[in-house]
Amino acid sequence: GDQLDYYPIASPSRSSITLAPLNLSDGTAVTDVDIREVVIIGRQAFATRPRDGLLVIDLDENNVDYYISDIFSPRGIASDGVNLFVASVDTSATTLTNHLYVINPASLTAVAGNTTAALVDKDDSGLVTADIEAGTDPQEVAVSTNYIFVSNMGADTVSVVNRADYSKGSDITVGDEPFGMNVYPA
Repeated sequence: GDQLDYYPIASPSRSSITLAPLNLSDGTAVTDVDIREVVIIGRQAFATRPRDGLLVIDLDENNVDYYISDIFSPRGIASDGVNLFVASVDTSATTLTNHLYVINPASLTAVAGNTTAALVDKDDSGLVTADIEAGTDPQEVAVSTNYIFVSNMGADTVSVVNRADYSKGSDITVGDEPFGMNVYPA
């Protein structure tokens, strides 16, 4: 089977990539477009914003085609080449919920000559194909042949999700504040 390497990082350090202001299809502009993590599938980059949203960037034309703003605090992102797996903490009033979203990016095709980003709702036409409960304060996502792993910094655990049916197994208790992970075949 697959083996999970766990690398605890007490204080995660990361650098941001900053894009120019982003014009949206509803006429508004997003001026704070810091990027936390990026996954590339074909000619598209899928980038998480630490405060809110997922950007879909056309790498051939260097523009943002789509903005999914209702994934409120996306963190780690990974892909199996077909689907995206995004760890997120969402806020509804005063309640925090922890998620691993499985996103099918097939409907987010590159748009030639685009100058504005289309606003997309995560619940639109099968975009999110699964929403799995993650542990407290999910951070990073690692994908293996059979499983998806999510590090849960606030719970000191790693969630294990079966890729075949997206069922969540038991969480693995690990050291304090897990963050980065790596998966390699045994």
